[in-house]
Amino acid sequence: MDKRRAGLWETKAAWYLSKIDRHGPSGCWLWTGPKSGNGYGAVSLGRGTNGPHGAHRIAYLLWVGLIPEGLQVLHHCDTPLCVRPSHLFLGTHADNMADKTRKGRLNVQSGGDAMRAKAAKETHCRSGRHRWSTETEWRNPRNGRRVCKACANERRRCYGR
Repeated sequence: MDKRRAGLWETKAAWYLSKIDRHGPSGCWLWTGPKSGNGYGAVSLGRGTNGPHGAHRIAYLLWVGLIPEGLQVLHHCDTPLCVRPSHLFLGTHADNMADKTRKGRLNVQSGGDAMRAKAAKETHCRSGRHRWSTETEWRNPRNGRRVCKACANERRRCYGR
């Protein structure tokens, strides 16, 4: 590897290490950097790297070794943001599903049913300031999601939409 690329990787490694809080609950090392939509840490390694990558996968690569084709990096601790090497292990997708089932975390609902079940448990809008009721919400006709009327009005006032 040429010196310029080596320097970039050293810089990226230093940045990565600066985003780890080693004082998390249950001995977890929590990722404090960018997160993906599913709650896992997300790391972009630069152009041409098929990123972003899971922060826990990068931790495994850095401290344990290569991840064989077809295997996933799983968590003993069930904390998506944990990057502590001793809390990580390799397994297949089937292993991951069995682990989730064993620990009672497998959502057997899928698609729209799962979204409706999750929405039914929510009592307040995303901002947490407005309680859901028939007076405070409307359904977006494009995607069927609930929209908080008060938050939508605030956005219109702020952004003129």
